[in-house]
Amino acid sequence: MRRPRLALLRGRTQKTRDAGGPGPMPDDLGLAADRRRLADRNGWLYTEHDQRIIHGWPRPVLPPGRIGGVRNVLSGSYRGSEFTVFDYFHVPSGTHQWETLTVHTMALPAEVPYVEISDPEGGAHDLYAQSPEPRFPVELLSDEVRETIRRHAFTAFVLDGDLLICTSSGGGPEDVEAKLDAMADLLSEVSGDLWTRWDGVPAR
Repeated sequence: MRRPRLALLRGRTQKTRDAGGPGPMPDDLGLAADRRRLADRNGWLYTEHDQRIIHGWPRPVLPPGRIGGVRNVLSGSYRGSEFTVFDYFHVPSGTHQWETLTVHTMALPAEVPYVEISDPEGGAHDLYAQSPEPRFPVELLSDEVRETIRRHAFTAFVLDGDLLICTSSGGGPEDVEAKLDAMADLLSEVSGDLWTRWDGVPAR
């Protein structure tokens, strides 16, 4: 059975609060303009809305509460890997306040077992890994990968099938391009032999 992706944690708070309900989804025009400029400068594709991106994602991948909206989608290639970046607008359970979470995904060179990596203490000294294939994270977390996690201050990320998934609540750089660069650095430190050995191994 496929394991759920890491539950995405809350990002920065957006407007609006209303005792009777959250009101309509806010329009963050400044954020949308920034994303468009990034797309124009780098030759990436910008899409204002694309709810299809989260279709088929297991429910735990999204924050608790009603399904939100996918906005400001960037897609393209970065350092040889396909990527997608989007802002997820949602209202957490028990609140009436819109929040956003920025999600980055980067394609892996192989389809590997599901694994969650977290660093609750910071510093990549005592990493926590959860996977249906316990040997996979042991092989994945080499000294070089741990050093990259520490250098970029990642605190949580997921490998799910053929995707590396990082969020704005999982540490690392906040800037879109810097985050993509950090993710590419992380993948570059993984041994090519690991991708070959684990390619297509199903998660139990």
